[in-house]
Amino acid sequence: MTSQPHTVLIAEDNPVERKLLSLRLSQMGYKVVAAADGMEALERTRASRPDLILSDVLMPRLDGFRLCQTLRRDPEFSGIPVVLTSSATIEEDDRLLALEMGASAFVARTPDCRDIIEAVQSGLVEGAPPLPTEDEEFRSELRQRFLSEGSTEVRMLLDAVETAWDAAAAGQLAHRWAGVGGTLGFAQISQLAQQIENLCQRPPGESADELRLRLMELLNLFSDAARVPSVKPQTPAGVLEVLSGKCVALVGFTGTDATLMSRVLEQAGAQPYCLGWQEAPPGSAALAPADLVILLVEPSGKSAAWNDPRALAAGDKPLLVVGSREALFRTGASARKYSSDFVLDPWSSEEVLLRASRVLRRSRHVERQAGRAGPTAPVLIVDDDPTVCMLVSEALGSHGLPCQVAGNGVQALEMAASLRPSLLILDINLPDMDGFQVLMRLQREPLSRNLPVVLLSVRQQEADVLRGFALGAADYVTKPFGPLELVARVRRLLRD
Repeated sequence: MTSQPHTVLIAEDNPVERKLLSLRLSQMGYKVVAAADGMEALERTRASRPDLILSDVLMPRLDGFRLCQTLRRDPEFSGIPVVLTSSATIEEDDRLLALEMGASAFVARTPDCRDIIEAVQSGLVEGAPPLPTEDEEFRSELRQRFLSEGSTEVRMLLDAVETAWDAAAAGQLAHRWAGVGGTLGFAQISQLAQQIENLCQRPPGESADELRLRLMELLNLFSDAARVPSVKPQTPAGVLEVLSGKCVALVGFTGTDATLMSRVLEQAGAQPYCLGWQEAPPGSAALAPADLVILLVEPSGKSAAWNDPRALAAGDKPLLVVGSREALFRTGASARKYSSDFVLDPWSSEEVLLRASRVLRRSRHVERQAGRAGPTAPVLIVDDDPTVCMLVSEALGSHGLPCQVAGNGVQALEMAASLRPSLLILDINLPDMDGFQVLMRLQREPLSRNLPVVLLSVRQQEADVLRGFALGAADYVTKPFGPLELVARVRRLLRD
């Protein structure tokens, strides 16, 4: 009885290369299934269940490294060996990265396809290799090396544009930056490198000025990315778990702002993409893939499309707003009102990740109701500093929110039981018992268990903030704080 031929899925966006590989493998007796990019390869894998996948590393929508990682970490497909290929020179770091993603081999394409054929035959015989454990220290080292070497290589190309330009060598470098950069989390570097690779295929006289401009932009991206700190190991696993794999639309972010925000989200496992204010108004098709929208508002009026209450009320995406106090409380007033949360600029990576994860974790958005009446029950302010109590009371009172004040933890618990407040603003540093102890006591009582609590803390004490959330706090405001920021956070919790 004749055995069934092995099925090989080829993922390759270049139609000429795809046809060449298909013919070569078909001639050897393999059944071939072809896909034009990484996302199509995922779909065809589910439909055809191939015995092996042969994928280029640089493809639109989903590159070969990510395709390999996604398949190898899916229990349903983890046994399928994956062979990666590239037309660029393969460095040792590239091979190590491919192995970390779970690939059986990473080979260069040649006209005779000999190395590819050998890798396919070996992969079918040996099967998929054991999946390596995640090594964040190793990934961090690869990122740093990629950025350092990339900056040096870009400078060399900039010099060569003026002296001895080698289009083929430059195209090879750009191809590698595009493939490896995207996998290591540098999406903007990858996209710009692809543009440079395309420019390298044109006659030098036609593209010299544009090449020089794009190379300068790429050098800036390498430099900016090298300055961004990695996500700290103490970032809670729950935050990273919520963000991992989520698609995040960054609206209004450009230049360094886009690079920094993208880098922070990519290191947390999210998939950010940048859009302009005009190309992505609320409810637009460009936002359809996003699980979360992070909007940068500006006092200049550029984000005016996001200040239309009717458009925002019709939006269906969780919204996290970023901006200066001036932008948030003037031009961004409507966006802030309809957002799920907001972050003041200058922002920290920890705060962005924390608030983004909390927005995504919530199953619903803020109620889209304007001018809702304030609560009849008062807000209880707990702080031993009379000045702070006065500032908070005045800010909330001017917005129709009645307040009561407690000077210590014992008094706060007594007033919480008797007044049944609508919300509690709690300082962490109290004279008799600290805010954490007050929180724990509130959580033990059925009548106060669901009372929303806003912590007053210092930005540097991130561990205290995380501990407060673990004990049941609903939000936090840093000291020194802006009264309008506090009012906005209180109103949002009361609407929820």
